[in-house]
This record gives sequence, C-alpha cells and structure tokens, in this order.
Amino acid sequence: MSKTLFSALTQALGQEVMAIAVKTNFGHDKAGRQCTVMLGKTKAFSLYDDGWAGGYEVQITIHNQDATNTLLSRSKTPELLDMMATIPGYGKIETPFTDHMVQVEICGVLIQQAKLAKETKKGIVVGTEDAFGSYTWKGIRDLADLVKIGGGLVGLQNTYNKAKTALKPGQRILNPESQLLALGVKL
Repeated sequence: MSKTLFSALTQALGQEVMAIAVKTNFGHDKAGRQCTVMLGKTKAFSLYDDGWAGGYEVQITIHNQDATNTLLSRSKTPELLDMMATIPGYGKIETPFTDHMVQVEICGVLIQQAKLAKETKKGIVVGTEDAFGSYTWKGIRDLADLVKIGGGLVGLQNTYNKAKTALKPGQRILNPESQLLALGVKL
C-alpha cells in the first residue's frame, strides 16, 4: 500500500497526538469543522472553520506555543510538505507552506482519525483512511451490543464477509483485527 498523507502525517505526529472536541458538518455549506489538538495532556492549538462558503477562513488559536512548535516541526519534513503540495486545491505550490496551512492539515488528519474511530466502533468500515464508508445497524452504537443480540454475531459475520468480497482495489477493512476477533468474527 502506498503511503498517503494521512498515514505519513499520522506516523510523524506520534501516538500522543489527538483531536478532542471534534465537530464537523455544520455551517451553510456543511463544511464547518472544529477541534482542539492535544500533545499528550497539553492543548497545543484549536481550529475553527465556520463552514460558510465564499472563502477559506480558518481560525487557529494557539493554547501552548511550545506544544504547537513541536507538532509543526514534526509535520514540516520535506516528504510531508511535498505530499501536502499535491493536495487538490493547493496544486503544486511554489511558496513554502505557512504554519497556518500545516496546522489545517494536521487538524484534517486528526479529525479523520476521530471519525474513523467512531465508525469502527459501530460498524464494519471499508475503504482507505482518506475515504471510507461503513456497514452499520440501526439502533446499534457499539458492535459489542450487536453480538449480544440473538443472531447478532451471525449478522456481523455475514456483513464482514459481504464487505470483504466487495472491496475495490486499494481498499481494505479498516476495523482493527483485534476488535473483530474479540467480537468473534472469523477473519
């Protein structure tokens, strides 16, 4: 599998980096998003995009300059900057990425991680880290609840099998194998 900006930036940031207070899909064009980026237990910075069309206006609030500088230094490697420069909308830019632009990309990746974690908890998720869909059940917030219902494990296994056979090239099932095995799914 080729390295994507998502996987490269996730690896560069490290496991102690996460987004909290994630909110998406609000505002006039439903492109609004907000989150606070944490480095360990320290708030580094927050992003707020109001989701109104007509301009690229994203507000960044710095909570801790040292933590923010640490994240920026991890993210501004030549490899990552080259990958960011090919993102649709940026084109192949000639000017250096500003800290603001890199912070927006960090938030984008962390928000995507949060969405992926939420989806894998309640369904079988297929695709790539950048674009995925899920098979879910109405009224089920956690797959563990599904397997407690009579016939739930059979339904989960059938859905897993269906998802696995429907994968397109480059796609995979994104649920952690440990999660699925713990639920009783045969991989």
